[in-house]
Amino acid sequence: SAYRSINATDWAAGAAKVASGDLDRPGVLAAALAARAFRGEVILFTFDVCAVSDALNTILLLRHAGFEHFIALTDGEATCTQLERAAARVTARAPCFWSSWSSRMPGWAQWGSGAGCVSALVPQRSCVLEQLYAMRYHVAGAILARGANVLFTDLDAVLLQDPYAQLKVAPLSGYNFIFTPDIGAMPANGGLWYAQATTAGAGAQWVVAEVARRTEAIVAVPIRRRSTPPMDQVLLGDVLATATIAAGEGRYGLMCRHPTLRELPMCTNLSSRALRPIHRLRLPDLSPPMRSPYADAAA
Repeated sequence: SAYRSINATDWAAGAAKVASGDLDRPGVLAAALAARAFRGEVILFTFDVCAVSDALNTILLLRHAGFEHFIALTDGEATCTQLERAAARVTARAPCFWSSWSSRMPGWAQWGSGAGCVSALVPQRSCVLEQLYAMRYHVAGAILARGANVLFTDLDAVLLQDPYAQLKVAPLSGYNFIFTPDIGAMPANGGLWYAQATTAGAGAQWVVAEVARRTEAIVAVPIRRRSTPPMDQVLLGDVLATATIAAGEGRYGLMCRHPTLRELPMCTNLSSRALRPIHRLRLPDLSPPMRSPYADAAA
């Protein structure tokens, strides 16, 4: 495969030079992509401290398949340290990055485990997973905005063959957002998808980043009782529905089935003009010609 980065020895030597850091600090994401993206491709996965062994297993599987161009993403430096210690027993290195994105959102105190929760530092050794899930869309959106393609995979997915052998040839090469369907009412599974050939503020980049933006809008809403936001693929389903609309407000049908959100004005008054500024949805530019992003998506 032309994307077996582990065989590109010159590239791999450079990739090892940028192996850790907070991707929300100025310059870190750019440096990480300059070092670790291969032929414009990045494989992204997320983990918390309870999934360190799974993250290490994913790294070993990716390397066995020939792929070194991955970014292991977690909730903080202390969690990265746990991965690095585990990796030292079986492999030379484990590049690891984190994001401080949630630290700027005090609403996570009501909607999650607190702003900037780091799973390796809390007594229960776990933060609300919705914080980690939302963060991966934030980071993936930032990567896509910089022009790299993203293959996102959960830790329970196993690559049995080279995915690029299918993604980079027709018909999938002609689509810019490829996802696996989910069961029930969810149109897409958030645990395995690929975004390519997109630009900031449009197409697949807009879809991915919008999931993070909607999560941020949700956790900013005060609530009386602690809760957690909808799962990421609930929001992804609504965003995909929104992206099919040529003009108008966004779609929130799946999100507003949430037991807390369905009682809040952001769901009960969706048609109210007074609420439109809350969301400030910016639809992707689909013209010319006017066409649905589903024309550029494959399930």
